[in-house]
Amino acid sequence: MSAEEFRIECCAPADRADALRLLHAGLSSDQQTALPPALDSVRSQSDAAFSGLLVAKNPQALMGVMWVQLAPGRTAVVWPPAI
Repeated sequence: MSAEEFRIECCAPADRADALRLLHAGLSSDQQTALPPALDSVRSQSDAAFSGLLVAKNPQALMGVMWVQLAPGRTAVVWPPAI
């Protein structure tokens, strides 16, 4: 795979912190301060809560990320990058 190519895949646990930082990099400082407690409550549920965390990556780096969280009533919440 060349550096210009990328794959979209489920985020590996080892990449999760970097992916979440990238996902929320465009948020205001107030929102970024409130984010860790909110993520801790999700993280305490199980790793399955992050099954919809998708990353685009090439061999060198994460290039993009989005998070799809399934919700009741056959719905989902989509968290696109906050750019």
